[in-house]
Amino acid sequence: MGTVAVARADKVWFGTQASHAQNYTNFLTTDQVYNRGAFQFEQKLTTFPNDEKRNSRTRLRPVDERFPPGTWSMQTFVKDASAAGTVPEVDALLRAGVGASATKASTRTGATTPATTQFSLTNTTSRTNTGILVKKGTAQGDYYEYTWVVSMAATSGGKRRVRGSPALGTAPATNTVVVGSVTYAPAATTPAAVAILTLRDHTSFRLTGGSANQHTWTAPGEGPATIDWAGEFMRHYVTGSDGLASALAVGATQTRVDGSAFRFQQGSMILIKEGSKTEVVYVNADPATNATATLTGLVRARKGTTATAFTTAANITPWYPGCLATSAAAPQGRPIAGFKGVVKLDGASAIVREITSSCNNNSKMATGEKN
Repeated sequence: MGTVAVARADKVWFGTQASHAQNYTNFLTTDQVYNRGAFQFEQKLTTFPNDEKRNSRTRLRPVDERFPPGTWSMQTFVKDASAAGTVPEVDALLRAGVGASATKASTRTGATTPATTQFSLTNTTSRTNTGILVKKGTAQGDYYEYTWVVSMAATSGGKRRVRGSPALGTAPATNTVVVGSVTYAPAATTPAAVAILTLRDHTSFRLTGGSANQHTWTAPGEGPATIDWAGEFMRHYVTGSDGLASALAVGATQTRVDGSAFRFQQGSMILIKEGSKTEVVYVNADPATNATATLTGLVRARKGTTATAFTTAANITPWYPGCLATSAAAPQGRPIAGFKGVVKLDGASAIVREITSSCNNNSKMATGEKN
């Protein structure tokens, strides 16, 4: 008896948007964030009852109003970075949730006095070349620093722990070598927006104008450290799978599909494949009707592919980063176990059973203003 893989087909990518009003983002393979469990999202069309006086025995159909902001959530591991001075896998989410980031990739040597508050999750017993995420507190609020640590310092008790990582732009003193860091701090302006692309089996969903309102870090006494993310988004768009119902010429800008044209909303990026032939096509128009199951406004030869002629044997599937053979794989990093770490409060090491740290930027999408 065979085994059906369901959860493995759930993938998600996060790309930074210039504004919440931006409609399309070019996702890259490096934008993938490896989620635990399912990526959850919901957006329901609101309606109001039609109570006009009509000469009818039946109740009138409710009137469609609008799509209010949707909500999304997921969970990830806490991971180290792929190399010194590089951003972690959840970089786009941290910039959207905290506000801004600054990268320091140059080598710095020395040690400094421990920061006022540090929250680090790392292997301090056997791995001496790893990334840690440090939470610090200032008069302006909390922020996070992701630092690559090459060496550890021994305490009087014989245990090994990470010394205080130097502040950005500050020359450290002695003993510890730190190579590269990425700091996430509150920004003076609105936090960055994110676009989200999620692939579920044979259907992809593109979420635009997204935010990361809250993220909660959990380091249990045993088991992996995790981050729970939650936010909002403005609109979602659907791209499905189907087959061609008519041949597609090289210069054609419309085609018919076997099933429903409504599976391919405007903004869909699709992959047409027949044997060894592949082409990525952008759908630049919403289907007017499903009577003829016709897709219009096709922009051909996207993502470095070439316009190709296809027969009715061709299949249509959603495009996603990495679906082409020439695409590079995204780095994954390594999950970090919660019991391998050091917690410092006001510069002193503290022994705890577990830690939960939550950051909420208190941002909400305004739905009542007409501006």
